[in-house]
Amino acid sequence: MKFEEYVVVVERACGGEPSYIAVLRWDRREEAIKKIAESCEEKMLSTSLMSKLRCRGREVSVYKTGKVLIKGVDSEEEAKALLRELLGC
Repeated sequence: MKFEEYVVVVERACGGEPSYIAVLRWDRREEAIKKIAESCEEKMLSTSLMSKLRCRGREVSVYKTGKVLIKGVDSEEEAKALLRELLGC
């Protein structure tokens, strides 16, 4: 599948630490969340609402609503590249 079939938008999050927020397509969010979780090395926290994962040395928080917070990336391009890798696009 193409990246755009999973992700609607990737934007810089406000705050001091560089981070980006991605919004998953509603109709593909469950599939995308599963792919992301399976691609990460470590599950740091998992609740009924979200999972906090360690992926390629970065902290990735995935929310059941379809939002993904990526910490530790310096640019939108880096955030998109990580998501592409995690989604297998």
